Amino acid sequence: MKKYFVFIVLVFTLCLTGCGDKTAGQVDLSVLRENLLSEAQLTDPLDIPEDRFQELYGVKTEDVVDSICITALGGTYADEIIVIRAADQNAAQRIADALENYKQEQMNQSRDYDPARFSLLKDCKTLYRGSVVALFLSEKHEKLETVFQQAF
Repeated sequence: MKKYFVFIVLVFTLCLTGCGDKTAGQVDLSVLRENLLSEAQLTDPLDIPEDRFQELYGVKTEDVVDSICITALGGTYADEIIVIRAADQNAAQRIADALENYKQEQMNQSRDYDPARFSLLKDCKTLYRGSVVALFLSEKHEKLETVFQQAF
């Protein structure tokens, strides 16, 4: 009977640890970065430091815990990969709003003179899972969005 009880506890413990989902706070951004870069196949990617986020995207540095922010000019348009782990849920909402505003600014700039870019940007989405917010401004945005979603 004792062996049976130990076996049941062991199986239950394995189910709890092996079958549980990762939470958004546990996603490894360094692994996600490599997966995104592999999918994007950017030429000469440039990392954007966090101290430039306020200037470029309207994101306050105190809202940022960790990030992936890469740009590259390899194609017709600059590709941008932006993934930010926020300090908390309120910071995540502020970051999502700031990135959506940034996307809107890019759309406004291209609306009249570059309909193809405007159409592309219109399809890009600001995503977030827990405290991690992402925006992919790229012709490969759908593939990058899938990589982001699969990281969770």
